[in-house]
Amino acid sequence: MNVRIDVIEKQLRAAAAKVVSEAEAAYFADLLLETHLQKAPRMNPLEEAVADLEVWAAREDRELTVDVDKESVLLLDLNQPAPSLKIKYVHDELERRARKNGIAAVGFRNSSGVTTLNPWSERLARRDLIGVAMFDGGTGCTVPFGGTRGVFGTLPLGAAVDRHGLPTTDAAAAHDDGVANLLPIGGGFKGYGLAMLIEILTGSLIRSLLSTSQTPGWNPPEYGGLVIAIDIAGFTDPDRFKREVSDMCAEIRSQPGAQGGSGPAIPGDQAYVKAAAARKSGEIVLKDKVAEDLERLAGSQPSARLPAAAPRTSISTTPVSPSTRTQSCVSMSTQGSWSGSKSTTVGTRKTAAATPTLESMWVTIMPSGPAPATPAAPK
Repeated sequence: MNVRIDVIEKQLRAAAAKVVSEAEAAYFADLLLETHLQKAPRMNPLEEAVADLEVWAAREDRELTVDVDKESVLLLDLNQPAPSLKIKYVHDELERRARKNGIAAVGFRNSSGVTTLNPWSERLARRDLIGVAMFDGGTGCTVPFGGTRGVFGTLPLGAAVDRHGLPTTDAAAAHDDGVANLLPIGGGFKGYGLAMLIEILTGSLIRSLLSTSQTPGWNPPEYGGLVIAIDIAGFTDPDRFKREVSDMCAEIRSQPGAQGGSGPAIPGDQAYVKAAAARKSGEIVLKDKVAEDLERLAGSQPSARLPAAAPRTSISTTPVSPSTRTQSCVSMSTQGSWSGSKSTTVGTRKTAAATPTLESMWVTIMPSGPAPATPAAPK
């Protein structure tokens, strides 16, 4: 159904305020809605936000446990609720510690999982920090270099392999005995090394489980996440840094397109254009159940549903001028996803294993400067 964006944000905020502070609820609602406007329909952050709210609403014990609290390090046991509703707390702690020490890290484990990493780093960039976020979510996917069987979670992939370690386009041959045998980035040792690095940082380092010790399938309490914040001012002048990175982005965007194409964009350009188009429209399309569940969780908030007689405005991918944006975003991602139709119950949350982010890392830097030229629409 078509729903109003402004009312959806109010509903998210009202539902979240029942389980976390008003400030945390407002941060959660704004951030998750903006992420949805940037990512949907390829991903569905609002659906995941509603699932996270369901987890928190069903639990009486909503306290997290601090396992480690040092100058630059905080380690949290979420006790199974979703980390997204504590994202403001995590970001505030990262900023405070990074401002003092130049760099800070927060690890979390025993949660109901993370499916979209972008909000964990992007909002840190708005605080003049470089954000790095990673999450280890699964096992039995990425094959070690030179091996034949998947061990790690997914990363952007080049090909699948059969049980003999040979490239294949046969899905049945690749999905051997319930294991998705996928090659690491580039199919070589560099992608394998990156997968292992993320595995260690989101596993043993933060007292979570490595893939070789995890239960097969999608079991979020066994997975860990790590978010790192680097204070730009701790290393260099922030204005100089932003100017140099913005100049680099402008030069990249100015290149002519290959084979008659529109030319390169900076990762994140299209997401901002897409979100601006949705904001201008004032409405988005949500699954009926997601809209109904959010309305129920929010309680007395007005319905976001548009009247049946209202004109149906589709969200076009045609770019709009990002005149309201005075910053450009650089996102370098090794984010992967698992597509499937299985569902599994985690605590009180039943989650479709449609597109959880697995074994992934997202880095965001947000330089300043004039808004870039509007990138061409994807073809």
